[in-house]
Amino acid sequence: VIFQNSFRSPFLQFALLGHASIEMYSSFVRTKAYYNEPSPLYPELNAKANQSAVVAGYVGKTKQFLAMLGTALVMVPFTSFLGTALLGISLPLAYLSVYQKNQSK
Repeated sequence: VIFQNSFRSPFLQFALLGHASIEMYSSFVRTKAYYNEPSPLYPELNAKANQSAVVAGYVGKTKQFLAMLGTALVMVPFTSFLGTALLGISLPLAYLSVYQKNQSK
């Protein structure tokens, strides 16, 4: 009953699809970084270990906050438009967060 009218909005569907695809790509970047980190058996390679893609910056934290707040507001019937707007605003931040992870390597 709560989601009855929320998923009829094409902008909400676009925002959710965008977040899902960006988060999936982010998980690929993190998995690749995890398997490419050097082993503790080779200490001479540990200098590159500090260049991990798994870092939390201000862009990622802001994106996470806006996405969580937007998701919570979508569930409340009278604030679903505001929640959809917050999800839409956080899409460029999600892209920028993944872009920065790729540039940190």
